[in-house]
Amino acid sequence: MGVGSTWSALQPALRFALSFAFSLFVFSQLFGWAQDFFIEAYMYPVSWAAYSVLNAIGIPVELNASMLRNGFCDLVLNGAIYRVIHECTGIFTLLVFLALVAAYPTSTLAKLQGLLIALPAFYTYSSIRLVLIGLVASMSPQWVELTHTYLMILVNLGFSLFIWVYWLEEVVRRD
Repeated sequence: MGVGSTWSALQPALRFALSFAFSLFVFSQLFGWAQDFFIEAYMYPVSWAAYSVLNAIGIPVELNASMLRNGFCDLVLNGAIYRVIHECTGIFTLLVFLALVAAYPTSTLAKLQGLLIALPAFYTYSSIRLVLIGLVASMSPQWVELTHTYLMILVNLGFSLFIWVYWLEEVVRRD
């Protein structure tokens, strides 16, 4: 394989990488500019859903949303306060996923379908993630830090890869 054919093969990957980096930059600026929107449209609904599910399954928890304007809310469980910040909601994983979709060389319709798949999936997943941490906090509070810091990071990665592959297989491949 010659240098010319190697460069030709690299060009699409390089274009994708550069487009992905640019999309990440745009989404990071959008997030910084519209944090209040993300608090109201994402953090609070995800936290409220987790609070509702935990109470519905018999784990008494309180949701204190009085500090939303400061960028967080609290779930109070067994007297312990669990602060929910943006990182806890999976918003950054969602934005990385959306940057991947935006950068991928496919039709606008396929990209829109990626958005329509991702939003409800990530809302649901992020709420379930907080519910699982709430279950751990209820049953074995000593495991919360390990679960939150390490396990859920890996679960975030796995979930986003699952949705990415699903989108590629079910939408892009059929486009």
